[in-house]
Amino acid sequence: MSGDNIINIFINRYDGKKATIQLTKDSTVNDLYEKVHKKTGIQISEFSILYATFELTLPEKGPDKLGKFHIGNNCTVTMVMQLPGGSDVPTSTLTALPPHIEVVYKEEDMITFDYNENIPKAKMPCGHFITQDSMTAYCRSVLTDGDFIFVCPSFHGSSGNSGDGCDYEYPYFMVRHVARLTLKEQKEFDQKLTENYCNKIPHIRKCLRCNSYCKRKNNSDQRVICLICSRGQSTVYEFCWDCQAEWKTKDHSHCTMVYALKYLKACKLKKIGEVNNCPSGRACPKCFTLIEHTMGCKHMDCRNCKCSFCFVCLKQKENGKYPCGNSNDVCVVATVQNTFS
Repeated sequence: MSGDNIINIFINRYDGKKATIQLTKDSTVNDLYEKVHKKTGIQISEFSILYATFELTLPEKGPDKLGKFHIGNNCTVTMVMQLPGGSDVPTSTLTALPPHIEVVYKEEDMITFDYNENIPKAKMPCGHFITQDSMTAYCRSVLTDGDFIFVCPSFHGSSGNSGDGCDYEYPYFMVRHVARLTLKEQKEFDQKLTENYCNKIPHIRKCLRCNSYCKRKNNSDQRVICLICSRGQSTVYEFCWDCQAEWKTKDHSHCTMVYALKYLKACKLKKIGEVNNCPSGRACPKCFTLIEHTMGCKHMDCRNCKCSFCFVCLKQKENGKYPCGNSNDVCVVATVQNTFS
């Protein structure tokens, strides 16, 4: 491999340790899987790979190049173990921005409101301007808060009206290009972004015994086997996907989610807006956090995962709009939730 063509990729292994592999700029997702397999000894069918919020899958047709996901030198990827069912079931600068981002000087930074003509600013796709230092600080604050989505921080909407706020979502590769990241910061941000993503989406969780990220091969399995904890043991280690406690009894009657389902079933009915007979308690449709409706309209924002959804019909907000209409529109009441899968 030519030295100019080599890229180093850092791996967060299943056991919490770090590893490094070398690929080329033309390498594919398939090449990445093969390298990780050789480095860790884990079969390709037993793990998947995350980069930031991208779940890299092996395509059925032609292989995808790493460049499609903006994976380059010194990026960090994370292994996620695939669990079977249980026995019963580089530093960026403003001189190296992507071609669609313009560098300007005579504009105000959207966060600090600084109008220093000597400091370059990136004109973001939404029309707002930001310096490298402001973008780095903003990115860090988002990750520190446990989030993984970067929404334009301007108080002005795309129309320029104060107070509207701008809801333009920046892809991570764009944030990474604009922010002034050292190699240490890039590793830190890549890893923290993946951690936040894994902690807030329902289909990826951690085995509480070995702390490896994992997801189910069959999404209907509640009882799953941790392949890492079961390695070299006379008996397999099984745990409950819902509450993540070790599966000890046949019916797993001590599952904490059982009590959550009992709570949802026992919730009183109330009127929300113009809709009668709506349950007063719901589980967030994305992360399953229990939420009680005390007052206000039917539109709800989950404090845990920031999911916006309708408390009446449980439909999630899509492309900035609720499928069921405005906050005072009547919609069909969703039945009481009886599963967290």
